[in-house]
Amino acid sequence: MNIQKICFNPITNGSYPIVQNLPNKKSNNVKTPAQYAKVPADFRYNANISFTSTTTEPKRRIVNIPDIEYENYKAMSDARKERYRILYRDFHKILDESQMKILLSIDPHPEYMELPLQTEHEMDEFIKVAQIYSKYKDHQIICLGRSPKWFLNASLLMKDGIQDYKFVAFSGFWYRIYDGVFGDNRGLVRLDDLAPTKAQEKAYKKYLKNIQADPLSIVKKAKETGKKVIITDYVDTGKGMTSFLDLMSRYAQEQGVLDEFGHSIELLTIGSNKYRQERRRVEYISDPSVWMPKLLEPYNRATTAWGTGQIIQQHYYDIDYNVFKQMLLNQNANECRSTYYPCSAWTEYMPNKFKTGMIKDMKKIKKKIIALKSQKNAIAHFKPIMRAYRNLLHFRILDALNQRNLLKAIHHTKI
Repeated sequence: MNIQKICFNPITNGSYPIVQNLPNKKSNNVKTPAQYAKVPADFRYNANISFTSTTTEPKRRIVNIPDIEYENYKAMSDARKERYRILYRDFHKILDESQMKILLSIDPHPEYMELPLQTEHEMDEFIKVAQIYSKYKDHQIICLGRSPKWFLNASLLMKDGIQDYKFVAFSGFWYRIYDGVFGDNRGLVRLDDLAPTKAQEKAYKKYLKNIQADPLSIVKKAKETGKKVIITDYVDTGKGMTSFLDLMSRYAQEQGVLDEFGHSIELLTIGSNKYRQERRRVEYISDPSVWMPKLLEPYNRATTAWGTGQIIQQHYYDIDYNVFKQMLLNQNANECRSTYYPCSAWTEYMPNKFKTGMIKDMKKIKKKIIALKSQKNAIAHFKPIMRAYRNLLHFRILDALNQRNLLKAIHHTKI
């Protein structure tokens, strides 16, 4: 018998070491014992084993991966880590058809069926972005929306990385930025149809105050630490952060801390210049910057009534294009990060009620919201395939940091 390939079920025992062409050998007409594949030390009998040819892809099945946090990773044996590495590599090849449909319904691009950061170069570039945040470990960091979360979470796990950050759910925009590329007019244009209503703003301000991310809380934090509070987000034109700062500046004025708020914040943005070049079909494009809303515009000038020098500093990091596509354009990576929270949802639910879900049509989600309101502290969990996607990606980051000797020796995961 020729054993060409032994495939251990990657869900139960996870690995399929390959043993090619091991026939019973004959030499000089003398029979020799058959050569057998060595059984792994941690192999469990009665595991699901299938014998296939080397050209056959792994069998498709329903993938369900338990949570993999720092503590879970540290407790793994080397053999189990290797099984997860193989599962990560072959994830898109073994998915059950129903799970494939779920991923494709979130992002129809087939390339995003494969888990991100497959190459070591891509992982190195991803880590470089995380290390940018590590430079601000002594500041309070506010993560605006979902985009920077994977990078911030990686920095949390790194030696000499950040200790914590505050997540503020925010999605959408109500300003259009004309920067001279699309026409001759330059400046901000408010889109009233997209702007939040008074009721929605009131609800969002209550949310900010509850999580201590309102302007008054930011000013107090800056005074306590003696360092500015960092607000970070992905930017293209910057219209999303401009919209957020518009709301925050008016809220700061209501609280009587507008000037102090302007002196208490600093902006750290990430994006891809290559993506912006391709989208606009230009050969060169300058780094983007966030346009300040009316109340904060004086704090963005080189010379102001408060002295010389720009008060609200801005820092931008240009991400490797492949990493940008995989971690920011890829809606599957977006989906398993956190809550989509446009202003149309601000009066409907608090963002901690939905762990995931691109909620664009509020009519379709009304029944779910009513059900959640009837259950105290109810949380909508990830779908199993989204949980598997998230957990394997988190394993990949933990494993890469560990292999590069960048993983913290002690870390306590916040559940």
